[in-house]
Amino acid sequence: MKHTTVIAAAPDVVFAYVADLRNERRWQPDIKALIPVTEGTFSRGSRFIEVRHSFGIRFRWEFEITNLNPGKGIHVISHGGRCPYHGSRIFSAVPGGTCVIEQGELQLPGVPQCSSPLITWLSQRSIRNAYARLKTLLEGGSRLT
Repeated sequence: MKHTTVIAAAPDVVFAYVADLRNERRWQPDIKALIPVTEGTFSRGSRFIEVRHSFGIRFRWEFEITNLNPGKGIHVISHGGRCPYHGSRIFSAVPGGTCVIEQGELQLPGVPQCSSPLITWLSQRSIRNAYARLKTLLEGGSRLT
């Protein structure tokens, strides 16, 4: 899965908002809970639990931030759980704002390969909606609930 969005806001603003995982539920309505496992600010090695409801399925992961490059990127990997995931968000300055590229891979054990296009379509729809919310929040200053 890969998704690219351009947000009309400065890269430091976009990165700061997205890297603060307490904001995840504001722009990703599929996330039902996000619980820090490690204390302190989020940094490389930090762990958190994410509970998400997507495709009619409840997912629960413990994620670790494997790389955090301020202003540039965030990389995570799941530990445990029935559907392994790893992904990244990369930030770069572009004329008029910030390009955010989210790329990840979710492994769904037991799902036939022929279902892959449907899973891809569903995940793309969900991520498009999430990034549309993020754009609204950061470009318009709107407070979505």
